[in-house]
Order: sequence, then C-alpha cells, then structure tokens
Amino acid sequence: MRASQPRGICGKRTLKRHCSGTVAWRTEKVRFLVPRLHYWEVANVFRAHVRSGQVTAASACNYCALHLDALLDVVDPAPEVILSTALEYEATAYDAVYVALALAHDILILTTERAATPWVARLGRLAEPL
Repeated sequence: MRASQPRGICGKRTLKRHCSGTVAWRTEKVRFLVPRLHYWEVANVFRAHVRSGQVTAASACNYCALHLDALLDVVDPAPEVILSTALEYEATAYDAVYVALALAHDILILTTERAATPWVARLGRLAEPL
C-alpha cells in the first residue's frame, strides 16, 4: 500500500448505522473496495428498514439508488478461498468474502462488528470497528 494512495474497504454492516458515510468518507486519497455481494446486502438492509417501518418503500428505493452512485470499486475475491477463510477466521461465508478481499489487497475493513468478534480480532490492524 503506497502512502500516497491509502485504500479502505467498506464492511458489510457499515450502512446500517452510517448510510451516508460511504460517500462522505470518499476523498482523492481513499479508495473503497467492495465485493458485488455488498450491493445485495445493502438492498437487504433497506428492505429490512421498510419492513420495520423505519422508511417508506419509495425512500428506501431512492436511498438505494443513491448508494449505487457511490464511488465504490467492485472487486471480488477468489471464490476458492472463501470457505477456508471462513473456517480460519471463524466468520460466516458472507463475512469471509470481505476478509478475503482485505487480505488479498492488504486493506482495512470498516465494520460495525465488535472488536471481540473472532474474525475482527484475528484481522488485527486490517479491521476497524466503527
């Protein structure tokens, strides 16, 4: 990782508490990498907010569309490493996608998972609980 181009990765649960954070943190010096899975998970978060009555369906669709325009770089990890990563880091297969991406690119995961979560603790400097 070059000092002039630090990079980050948006963790899968970041949007639950920081919907606008993904865009707000974007600068010329920070690049956010996300797997394709990220977009399906974001859509599911908005669906859950509609079901709980926190937002209307129209608002959720608008927020989701705004998120699709966020300056995120889609990079998928190698599929063959997901299961072994999930087992090694005591993570779900979904979380292992983010872990594998962070490991492959030596970049930080931003997450709302607790620091004591096994995969967060094992990643050490590569995990930043929000």
